[in-house]
Amino acid sequence: MMSSRDILDRNDLVYKTLPPRWVFGLPIGNGQVGGMIWVEDETKVVVTLDSVWAWDLRQTPNQSTYAHFRELMAAEKYDEIGAHLNTGEPLPRKTYVGRLVFDVGRTISGEGRLRLGDADVELDLRTDNGDAIHLKFVAYANLPAIAVNHPQTDIKEIRLERLSTEHVGLHDAPEYVRGSSESIEWIRQDIPDSPAIVLALRRGETQSFATVQAARNGSAPLEEATRVLENASATPDEHLEDHRDWWGRFWERSSVQVPDEKIESLWYMGLYMLAGASRKGGCAASLHGVWSPDNCIPPAHGFYIWDFYSQHWGLYTANRLELGEAFCDHFISILPRLKEQTRQFYEWEGVFVPGIMSVDGSWIRVGHNELLLWPGTTAWVAQAFWWQFLYSNDIDFLRDKGYPFMRECMLFFERLLEKGDDGKYHLNVAYAPEFKSWARDDTLSLSLIRYLFDGTLKAVDILQIDEPHLETWSEMLENLQEYHVDDSGLCFAEGLPYSESHRHMSHLAPVYPCDDLNIDGSSEERQLIDRTINNVILKGYGTFVGWAFVWLSAIAARAGRGRMAWWTLKQCADAFVSGNTYNLNLDWERNGISIQPDTLCVDGNMGAVDSLNQMLLQSWGGRIRVFPACPNHWRDIRFDNLRSEGGVEVSAVRADGCTLGVRLRSASETSVRLVNPFGDSGGYLAGKQIQPTSNGDLEVNLATGDAVWLAASPEIQSDDLESFAVECPETLRNPYGLKFVDPDWLNDSPDIAKVHPHFRGTFVE
Repeated sequence: MMSSRDILDRNDLVYKTLPPRWVFGLPIGNGQVGGMIWVEDETKVVVTLDSVWAWDLRQTPNQSTYAHFRELMAAEKYDEIGAHLNTGEPLPRKTYVGRLVFDVGRTISGEGRLRLGDADVELDLRTDNGDAIHLKFVAYANLPAIAVNHPQTDIKEIRLERLSTEHVGLHDAPEYVRGSSESIEWIRQDIPDSPAIVLALRRGETQSFATVQAARNGSAPLEEATRVLENASATPDEHLEDHRDWWGRFWERSSVQVPDEKIESLWYMGLYMLAGASRKGGCAASLHGVWSPDNCIPPAHGFYIWDFYSQHWGLYTANRLELGEAFCDHFISILPRLKEQTRQFYEWEGVFVPGIMSVDGSWIRVGHNELLLWPGTTAWVAQAFWWQFLYSNDIDFLRDKGYPFMRECMLFFERLLEKGDDGKYHLNVAYAPEFKSWARDDTLSLSLIRYLFDGTLKAVDILQIDEPHLETWSEMLENLQEYHVDDSGLCFAEGLPYSESHRHMSHLAPVYPCDDLNIDGSSEERQLIDRTINNVILKGYGTFVGWAFVWLSAIAARAGRGRMAWWTLKQCADAFVSGNTYNLNLDWERNGISIQPDTLCVDGNMGAVDSLNQMLLQSWGGRIRVFPACPNHWRDIRFDNLRSEGGVEVSAVRADGCTLGVRLRSASETSVRLVNPFGDSGGYLAGKQIQPTSNGDLEVNLATGDAVWLAASPEIQSDDLESFAVECPETLRNPYGLKFVDPDWLNDSPDIAKVHPHFRGTFVE
């Protein structure tokens, strides 16, 4: 069996030339602080710093109510609605942090590598007079610090830099101040009614350490920064060992091997960046993780924007449930604020999650009022709690965290949904994401709400809770408005068909991620799925961005369209991510796929993990499916320890287009139903043929800790399956990174249609 280290090595980011812009940089992060490493002016190595807690949290108190809002809606006074909700300035918002600079003072060239196995970055530099400089960067896994080894002395200066408050849009905030003590130097930025931000550096002769600290829970950021840097410098070898152990355990949880080098690399980099942006003690990954741009407030102000959020989708099947728990813990930590805001605006109990919010859950009331009040967000966040239980099978989590949060969301929808004269429960104030302003009964919200109601009722049954609202919720689910459909298939909302090329797949949410329509359903359901997907193809991809291809890939996989699932994911991998796999949402190499300009974010590259997962393993409906949507030209495939609903770890091997074996492992006693992947043979367990059930499935009973191989024939030995590997030719290894620099990438080119303003000075000059 190929070791996980061998697989990781072939997916490292390899740079044959140094990244000349932030957007091509090498990312490091530990869920608290992060950095993007690049070269400026051919003389300086820059680490653009960021922190998950660096936010400008100023806001204007909310004076509006839902009742008044409904009055304005009924009167169609849309201009007044904007004035009613907006505060003018887009606050709260993520804010710029600063940078750590290694100024060589001479022209430099060289190479670099991001090593996934150890989660570090190495640069080998050469100056114009032939001197060699080696730099190594690590964002310690268990300490919010970045360590940099620089054993050579040919560096002119190591310093911290920060742009002025005016430059980065921090209006009415004091200018930053510099200071130093015997051991560290620092920059402090105070922001009214927000956490003070401190960048701190402890410089050594051969090793330096940096951190970013924000005042939280009464902490003093400068004192905390000093403590962190003293800790880092006192025992650097111990922290490095802990760091390598953490990432070693992380990578051992699962692996994939597929015969498409970019898609395989995108899977590993997506997990790397998700773990770098979000983990225990941090928060859910925001729009940019811990890699906000170098010279401005983050694009889209770094908000949490919830009308599409695929960052966390892939972690469940990829068997990284600790990252899912970090997501849930974040929302539990801000639950009091969410409940308070719900009471203030809606004037009833329960939890509403705003469609645009800050890290502490605060509403962001500027523009996009439709998205701010979009009801689907609440159910979308609650879905993550249910998924965490489905894949962990952890009853304690469901009892202590999952059900309590889901119940608060249910209390909100119990009041929000309105029963019409037709006897159906409606969303009279909704939004067709990114397609039209206010709408009624949008498909995405209805499918998410239906998923939440169904999951909550199942949770009540599992936990055997005496829930006083149970009868009400059951009746509401039974009478929830159906999806609106026309000749083209599913619509966005009432009276809103998919009539033109549009990047948001909200009308296909009943297929994925909500599992309400599937290929095991009636012939009418299957025809509806096919008709809707075919209409997307007919209207074309000209307005798509990276994450749109990612979402459509997962949908195609759920529909059993393996070739389409591969092709759509391939478009993201080829055209919409930078050399570091950061999702640019722009057909930046001018492949002619899309003309849509947009802002960079991490939802596409992180979401790609889930798209590949859906091609390799699905487990909806109580049945496990291996290789359910792989293209026929993928002849050899292997994955290990992906996770199914119910908490079963699944591994599988395919050679020359045929599934040879499937390994099942469970932490608890369970019965597994596997859609037969072996054809007429039915499969063999320990040399004995398995008799399929009446519908052709294979049923396997697992004891606690069991790990059993099912094989296509009795001649296939478990050792043969364990040793199988998908080889990757040397020429196809390490497809990402930067192998050369095209001058067109660095200049304002008319071939790049409508370059988004946020790319000015970052992506193009």
